[in-house]
Amino acid sequence: MKEAIYFSMLLDITPDVSYADQMAFVVRYVKVEESEAQIKESFLNFLPLHGKTAEEIPNFSLNEPHENDLDVMMCKGQVYDNGSTMSGIHSETQRRTKEINSKAIFVPCGNHSLIFVGVDALGSSKLSDIFSPGM
Repeated sequence: MKEAIYFSMLLDITPDVSYADQMAFVVRYVKVEESEAQIKESFLNFLPLHGKTAEEIPNFSLNEPHENDLDVMMCKGQVYDNGSTMSGIHSETQRRTKEINSKAIFVPCGNHSLIFVGVDALGSSKLSDIFSPGM
């Protein structure tokens, strides 16, 4: 991973088994061996969160590459869920990362986006009343 020139960071917040919030920190990079290039992902750490604020999360997300001897200036992509604390453009993780490295382009997480599409599609269907108890 450290041989790769550029990387993208993927962050996702989820509760652990004790319902304490933690942030998974993953790095995506291209590994080149001889004439073959492979896209790789490496899990780096679970970071405990005491609050999901726009101040706390960027501190973790910008410190973790440094802790793993990665230069934040070599980050070319940021992948987060669609929540405003992570992907908002005004005071959140995306903006603060771009202030340091303007080439770290934000890409919304495709899995989270697909879940939102499914939830909205189900909610707009007349059949959803059948599958939604208590409505």
